[in-house]
Amino acid sequence: MTGAWTGVHVNLSHSGDLAAVAVSAGRAVGVDVQRHPPGTDVLAMSARYFPDAEVAHVAGGADPAERVDRFVDLWARKEACVKAAGGKLAQGMPLAVHGRRLVRDPSGKLGGGPYRVARVPVPAGYRAAVALCGAAAMRLTTRWWDG
Repeated sequence: MTGAWTGVHVNLSHSGDLAAVAVSAGRAVGVDVQRHPPGTDVLAMSARYFPDAEVAHVAGGADPAERVDRFVDLWARKEACVKAAGGKLAQGMPLAVHGRRLVRDPSGKLGGGPYRVARVPVPAGYRAAVALCGAAAMRLTTRWWDG
């Protein structure tokens, strides 16, 4: 995203019994929360959608539970970037997000960028991430409520 950002930006996500709301003053924001998917072949899914290095990262998990966790973590980070960019999920699957706080889209399919990405702490069985457009640092504050 190029140019100046103004106003308040809000993004929502939910999965299972968990919901996330991201609010940003002045920068486009995306948030994604994912529940660990029971029975999903994460090796096949990552091979279909992710760059080779991330496929290897998922496959390198010590056991099936760790492989699922790695897959879900990457998926949430990619989807948060896509939502911050206002793009389509398929455009974000090739993004290299593993081990990165600053994600760039060399293809230009999402337009603009880069995206500052961070994990969001969530209960076991879930992964979540938030992304902001632009390279400037972000401050992440979480609030929980029992609804």
